Amino acid sequence: MSYWLCVGSLEGWNDPNRDKSLIGFPAGRKKSVKEIKPGHRIVMYVKGIQRFNAVYEVIGRAPTDPNYQLGGQSFPERVRVKELAVERPENGIAISTISQDLNEFKKLKEPTRWSSIVRMSARRLDDSDGETILRTLQGNIR
Repeated sequence: MSYWLCVGSLEGWNDPNRDKSLIGFPAGRKKSVKEIKPGHRIVMYVKGIQRFNAVYEVIGRAPTDPNYQLGGQSFPERVRVKELAVERPENGIAISTISQDLNEFKKLKEPTRWSSIVRMSARRLDDSDGETILRTLQGNIR
């Protein structure tokens, strides 16, 4: 199983035009998005409130659409997804409560530099970290 990170914002999440069957990525991530295949999973991280709030399974590619925008930002590179575990962002997993359980954070030479892990979308995540986030979200869903 391959896990990928998608970094989003509250504005994008709450955008009334958001298509819940799609996840979009910035144009500059085109090469990475091409590596995302059906069966892979995407972990959503909401910047600003620093929470993981969803995990999706990729079910296919979606056509590039330079007009696809969320929260005023363009996300032309897209994949089709189905929900595995989704929480409202404010009910997601605070990064401060799960970071000690994630291998990506244990590898950091300077723990205060954790934001480098969640800075960029379409970034591969350690598979065990993806599973930990998924299990934790599934346990939190109300």
